[in-house]
Amino acid sequence: MNESRPRKILNTVSLIFRQGKDLLVCRSILYVTTMTVKIEEDKTDELGLENGSTESVSFWSFMNDDTKKLVEEEYKKADECATFKKWSKAEQIKIKTASVEELEDLMNKFRDQAVREQDRYKHDTSHGSRAERGIMKFLDDFNGYVQAYKGVVDVMKGAGFGQGEAAYGALQLFLVTAVNKQKTEDFIDKMLVELGQQYDRLQRVKPAYPTAEMQKYRAVLYRLGVEFLHEAARYYLMSPFRRLGHLIARPPSIGVQRIVEDIKNAIRETEREMRAIDGARLNQMERTQWQIARRQKEDRMTLEETNTFLAALQTARDNDRLDILRRLLHLDTSDSDTDLVKYRESLLETFHYPRKLPPLDVDEQVFSRPDFIAWKEKIGSSLYFIHGATVAPEQTVYGWLSPAAVHLVSTFDSAFGGRKESSALLCHYLFRSPDAISSSQERTAPTVVISSIIHQVLKSEMGKRITRNEDSFAFLKQSIDALEKSSSKQIGARCRKLNNVLSGMLKELDVKCLVIVIDRLDKLQLGMENVMEILVDLMEKTKTALKIFLTARSRAAFEDEDIRERLGGQYTRVTLNQDD
Repeated sequence: MNESRPRKILNTVSLIFRQGKDLLVCRSILYVTTMTVKIEEDKTDELGLENGSTESVSFWSFMNDDTKKLVEEEYKKADECATFKKWSKAEQIKIKTASVEELEDLMNKFRDQAVREQDRYKHDTSHGSRAERGIMKFLDDFNGYVQAYKGVVDVMKGAGFGQGEAAYGALQLFLVTAVNKQKTEDFIDKMLVELGQQYDRLQRVKPAYPTAEMQKYRAVLYRLGVEFLHEAARYYLMSPFRRLGHLIARPPSIGVQRIVEDIKNAIRETEREMRAIDGARLNQMERTQWQIARRQKEDRMTLEETNTFLAALQTARDNDRLDILRRLLHLDTSDSDTDLVKYRESLLETFHYPRKLPPLDVDEQVFSRPDFIAWKEKIGSSLYFIHGATVAPEQTVYGWLSPAAVHLVSTFDSAFGGRKESSALLCHYLFRSPDAISSSQERTAPTVVISSIIHQVLKSEMGKRITRNEDSFAFLKQSIDALEKSSSKQIGARCRKLNNVLSGMLKELDVKCLVIVIDRLDKLQLGMENVMEILVDLMEKTKTALKIFLTARSRAAFEDEDIRERLGGQYTRVTLNQDD
């Protein structure tokens, strides 16, 4: 009768022991052999084979009492510790049909259990029974042992004693056990970490990926995770011998490794689904951004149109209020809006042709004069009066010095751009074209000049602070309207009241400097001396710096001793005749 595999292994142990090998190695092989016998006993009992008991009794009778007692205690302990049993078919069906929420609860439960048993197992490995420490020490040193024992096996196989095959089988059994044990525990360690990471990640991204497809992948991952954690807990709850038998009977390539691969596949599918959802979201975000950009463009166009419309309404309202004030000031449209280009062309055409008397060189003959530069740069108010005779052409109504006034108005920004007063304003009144003046109105009232200056200040950007303010506009309108109700109808008195209105406006607008250019003082009613008195009165009333530039077509001026006395160094008078 042929010997059974356990019997062969046992004989091999005896042979090794007789040859003086390590007692610990022999006991380790003995434990594995005992475990194998118990497994075969279980299988024999299940099959109902009678010869199994005979083999078992024969095997156990070969051991000494201490070894029998140790093995029986370890095996009994294994049965008591294996609290996690394999699932029944009903339990397996329940797991497969569980909802995502139920699987999530099971994941939490089994993960905590598996980690606890893993920690307990690692602690027991270092503080366990003698049998466990012996097996672990043998497995740690097994590579060196195989190398040392390989030569003995080769000799025994070559000798043909019949024992070599059994010894070689024992080595193969231990080799499978060692590799499977290490592989299994590596798999479990790594997968517990990975499964925990993936579970935590799924918990974080669950609100971000609420699709039905994602719930399906999560359910698969949870289900596989529950199965794995159940197996891990069962493994760590086994006693050392039972665990060793489990490794021999179920290599990781069949059990744990399959579950691990299924879990990894489920994780990969979950990640693919997440990437697909992210791609769809990115595409939706790009479409949304494009739609937002298009709406913003449309909104900008609408906003621009609205702003343009509102600006047009505001401009129309400003013009309406300016027109109301213009009528109250008794101004014609020509009085408040001189065609500067047309006037310059008329002057050029008039004074360009006389050969013996060339036109006025404004830059050389006026603007370069030290007294003009001093007037322009003087701090505070000052008045510059330039007059002279015009002799050619004989029939002209224009003044030879008028180009100086026109040029100053045209170059105002460059001429006064360097002044400290950043809020300087320019107002001007130029000689009107003769075809617009009837013989009875060839002289202009000074009230028109002052009213025109008031209107120009209101038309400026600073003047909008009055025209767009209800209280300021109402007060100004009332002040101008009161002039009509005044008992005094004299031009001089009205001019002085208009000066009061202008002075109040300049104060409210906080104008630092106002440049006034008046061409052809000789064409104003009341005479040059009286008009000059009105302008000096304005200079004395207002705190704004007034820079007044006057021209006149007159060889002889007027007695200006009083003006010189009142203004002192603020007054400059220059005579430039065309025929000098």
